[in-house]
Amino acid sequence: MLSLFGGADSTESDILFKVVNTWQDENDPDQTGIDVSFFDADGTKLGGMHVNTGSWTDNGNKILSKNIGFNKLDADGNWQHLGGSWKNYDSQNTEDTSDDELRDSGSNSRVTKTVSQLSDAPAGILVDSSGNDLSADTAVIVETGSNTWLDPQGDERTSLFTRYFIKGADNNQTFLGGQDTENGITRTYDGDWNQLGQPTADTSSLANIGDSSYTYGNASTVLSLFGGADSTNRTFCSSLSIPGRTRTIRTRRARRSSFLMLTVPSWVLCGSTRTAGRTTAIRSCRRTLVSTRLMLMVNGNG
Repeated sequence: MLSLFGGADSTESDILFKVVNTWQDENDPDQTGIDVSFFDADGTKLGGMHVNTGSWTDNGNKILSKNIGFNKLDADGNWQHLGGSWKNYDSQNTEDTSDDELRDSGSNSRVTKTVSQLSDAPAGILVDSSGNDLSADTAVIVETGSNTWLDPQGDERTSLFTRYFIKGADNNQTFLGGQDTENGITRTYDGDWNQLGQPTADTSSLANIGDSSYTYGNASTVLSLFGGADSTNRTFCSSLSIPGRTRTIRTRRARRSSFLMLTVPSWVLCGSTRTAGRTTAIRSCRRTLVSTRLMLMVNGNG
């Protein structure tokens, strides 16, 4: 709360609150809402919070949800979303909440900065519709957040995102672009969701193909395909995708997942036994022979 409505030297005692509204659906006890307003010590309203709970069914399972949103009035008297969070629980179809399982969750927050303050923004995003760089004093809304969920095998997955918007005179917001990070791979998009450049990865935890952990027996082939004239080894890690065509392969035999990723300068090959789908780069492989076909693909025989 302090980060949203407090000043640099504010403490919790500087922000006062008042519950201004509560409600519950008389036909559905799961549907509830609470509105809370926040004020400074002089009684000036700083903003508000809305808390909502609800439920729905998914394949016969009752899902309970909780959503929290924050907003405030800007200098022009327009409501601005500051951020929020959400959580969905599988109730196990029981009234006992102690056995509820977290199914997915997420959060986001928004701040407004000038272009001059966004030195870490990806190239090609802070431009107007004609492709010209925005002026240094242009105000840009930056939204950051994360989403966490359980895949069909019960493993937790998390993605991170950053979005950039510019606000027009009519209070409408135009999407400039952003970045998504999942499985350690980051992709950058422009305002039309076209991918900019190639995906990137943090290589600090990756091993190279000369390492003993690379057991596919084709390091020389990979080197000839993806290495430069003076290259020795390239790195690989345990997750991956094809930029612009992020697809995966699922094998019916596998209960747990196994991933292979070759991190290369021009493109990345993804194979997964975790998520249902199909990769266009390995058109001829059979789902029960994923690992073999991935190796043959690298050898040029897939």
